[in-house]
Amino acid sequence: MPNYDLHNLELQDNQFDMLPAGSYRFRVMGLEEGFYSGKSDKIPNGTQQLIAYFDIPYTNDAGAYKIAYVKTTFNVYARAMFALRQFAESIGLCRESGKFTFNMDAAAGRDGICEIEVRTSTNGNEFPSVKSCYPPSKAPKVCANDKEWENYEKGLVPAETEDDPF
Repeated sequence: MPNYDLHNLELQDNQFDMLPAGSYRFRVMGLEEGFYSGKSDKIPNGTQQLIAYFDIPYTNDAGAYKIAYVKTTFNVYARAMFALRQFAESIGLCRESGKFTFNMDAAAGRDGICEIEVRTSTNGNEFPSVKSCYPPSKAPKVCANDKEWENYEKGLVPAETEDDPF
């Protein structure tokens, strides 16, 4: 990864491509633990979180092969555990019924299918968000990025992400 001079960093115009809503194949690139510290009537402050980072290959509106790097957060408390279970089922860490023990270390590098929605932040910016993950038995047969997934599986990387994905 290149080192940047943060005292004189020249920035380009925002070249952000929006990942359109739809069902996508993804690979878990990393996980970390965190704690919720926001303001919400629904999520208790201090709630433990699992933060997952997904690679999602796709083709943008200009026809260029890209990889979206999507961050999603799973809140770990009783009313939200279904989402963590869906994620674990999607990547094959557990069966679709019965008890299971989530192994964070075993999740990285696994593949699954998720539903992406486009959400709007409080400041009006749109961003891709993981709406849900599909267990294999309920996953769509065709995903928006099936063609791109073949390239991704072969190790083909878009030119501009070879050195620095961010």
